[in-house]
Amino acid sequence: MQKVVAMVASAPGPALCETPILCYWAGKRFEVDPFNFMEGVAAGIKNEATVLERLRSSYYGIVEVFSPDTTSHFSPHFFSVLRSHYAPVASPLNSVELFVPR
Repeated sequence: MQKVVAMVASAPGPALCETPILCYWAGKRFEVDPFNFMEGVAAGIKNEATVLERLRSSYYGIVEVFSPDTTSHFSPHFFSVLRSHYAPVASPLNSVELFVPR
């Protein structure tokens, strides 16, 4: 876990963490609560386009998401945009994936 925290901490700019405590431990500002944000999208009170536009513009210096064999809070469209604009980097943990801007 410490290696992932160090990778998030060393990335320039803001970070998006599906595991918010990783961003906290890395000293990154809290940007999005993935669970509550996507619940808001489902309820029609939040707009996923906000996060998608940030991904398209490479706003985040690093993105941490759950590994594919676990249930993610984010939508399939989120992952499509993420993979189009970010490249995976080797993660020291099997339970998370890390992406950096292309």
